[in-house]
Amino acid sequence: MTHRLRCLATLAKIRERERLDAQTQLIAAQQLQDGKSASLTYATDVLAEERRIATAGNVTMETFRVWFPSGLEKIAYATEEYHNASAATETARLFALETAVRHKATETVFRRLEKERNDSHTRREQAVLDELSLRTR
Repeated sequence: MTHRLRCLATLAKIRERERLDAQTQLIAAQQLQDGKSASLTYATDVLAEERRIATAGNVTMETFRVWFPSGLEKIAYATEEYHNASAATETARLFALETAVRHKATETVFRRLEKERNDSHTRREQAVLDELSLRTR
């Protein structure tokens, strides 16, 4: 294997490792986003339940009025956390896509150069065989 092919093979391995790392980061970001989504859903459900209880008469409206700002604050926080996680997931997705493209490009160049080397080797062998064939006639 030529020096250039060895270098490309090494680069392909590095690109593959980058691609796998990016996929791992994407999975982690998606899991975090799912968790933040569940937290947001929970906070919204708690608010709806508290509102339902307050209107059913089990809790005084005064108690609900006191609790309501903290409930809204929790929802706002959960919403912000979800949006941050969503942005991180999108960043990780783009990085994973970029690393996959770089890996594929490196592999393509490596395969093309390897094919050129093999074709050249085959042509040289055929030339030797042709020359031997002419000598034996």
